[in-house]
Amino acid sequence: MEVAAGAGAVQVRDSKHVSGPLLGFTSAAWGDFVAYAAGS
Repeated sequence: MEVAAGAGAVQVRDSKHVSGPLLGFTSAAWGDFVAYAAGS
């Protein structure tokens, strides 16, 4: 998985299939996901 953070947005893609689709999230949504995944 590759994650790229930009101005107010985060994009995620499969590092083994780089020509595949990107998932886009707001920075706030990504932060919420990471906090949840970390168990905090």
